[in-house]
Amino acid sequence: MDQRPVSEPGGSPPSWRLAKPHDALTQGLVVSGFSSLPTGRALFLEFGWKGVRKKGGGDWLEALSAIAPVTDADGRDERCAAMGFTYEGLRKMGLNRNTLASFDRPFKEGMFQEDRLRRLGDRRGEEWLGTVIPGGPKWSGNTPLDDAAIDEEVRAFDDVEQHTRETRITTPVTVHALLMLYERDEAAAEAWCTEVAAVLAPFEVAVVHRLPLDLRLDEHGIAREHFGFADGISQPVPYEEGVVVYKGGASA
Repeated sequence: MDQRPVSEPGGSPPSWRLAKPHDALTQGLVVSGFSSLPTGRALFLEFGWKGVRKKGGGDWLEALSAIAPVTDADGRDERCAAMGFTYEGLRKMGLNRNTLASFDRPFKEGMFQEDRLRRLGDRRGEEWLGTVIPGGPKWSGNTPLDDAAIDEEVRAFDDVEQHTRETRITTPVTVHALLMLYERDEAAAEAWCTEVAAVLAPFEVAVVHRLPLDLRLDEHGIAREHFGFADGISQPVPYEEGVVVYKGGASA
């Protein structure tokens, strides 16, 4: 058996960046937590139109990019924005079926799939457990069950006595996209949010929930996210040779 320690030696990890042209094609949040911008907002967005848009489902993104373009990874900006989508959000925007089918099932199902909630210790049967706020969560992607989830046909290895139909678990608020805005102070962040909401409204995109994004440093000057991790996104280095460059210029 290998006698080396399980963990790597201590010390600060090397500083790295993305090489060109990858830096301009990647969201800045992959590389940086935007520590120079200590405040901001997470805006939860819902698409108000019925069904799937065959055309124009992404028109709101063009309007949004005029005032809050998604920040790339090519350097520091005066203010920053990042964006993510739920599976159902992409579907409602009109993303084609072949592309939707390429996503892994956990992304499609989301955190509210009943078996996933049970394994995480958040829900048992019809009851929310103590890890969840009283009354249950307020928002989710509210993804509809697909054919595989509601298929009641008994298979070769099914327990016939225990074969059950999956339950769809929903929340009062539906989220189709998440827009994160990072600014220098509270006043600037709030003003930016107001501007964004006004631009999105004509496209039937509503801000249905907000969360503050505040930089909070511990006693060692390290910023941690709500689970306590010092950095939940930008490590480990997620690219092949030649795409990531260390501070000294060497390839990662």
